[in-house]
Amino acid sequence: MSKLFIILTSLFSFFLKMEASDIFRLNVYDSSAKETIVNLETSKSLELNPKINCKVYGLSISGNIARTDNNYFIRIILTDTTGEEYLIFETYKELLDQKFILFENYCEETKTLDGIQPESIKIIVYGATVNIERINYLTEKKDNISKENLRAIQIDDIVSRINEYNLSHNKLWRAGKTSLSMK
Repeated sequence: MSKLFIILTSLFSFFLKMEASDIFRLNVYDSSAKETIVNLETSKSLELNPKINCKVYGLSISGNIARTDNNYFIRIILTDTTGEEYLIFETYKELLDQKFILFENYCEETKTLDGIQPESIKIIVYGATVNIERINYLTEKKDNISKENLRAIQIDDIVSRINEYNLSHNKLWRAGKTSLSMK
């Protein structure tokens, strides 16, 4: 009985991790999905114009990161025509402690948007080289989950990954969900 319990618990845990990755991915197989090829490589912070001339209901990026410093940091932010900012992607060693990172259709706050008009994408880089291959976006609203519920699930996943890193590196502090992280 205990072996069966362990196997079932392991399988359940595996499926939860598989599910969690979907909370950071845009469904690019949707009929309203569009793609813009970027092919940009940078090791410096910069801003680019995504050249998207329609309302957007979800936006993701695909590419890779080559870490050049142990204390690397990447943040990619979408800004709309009203000046509102939305986090597309963020990582640092406590989230992804790898030398080379691939990401495919990745999105955080941009997974579900309210028909915004993109203006620019800010790329903030320290200790790494970022290659953005393409931007995918949705031109119709598809997700039924609220932005607040989705963000809460994403934050739970991020906090869990930070705590796993801290535990495996004998760090004494634990991350937690805060009112600031939910904004």
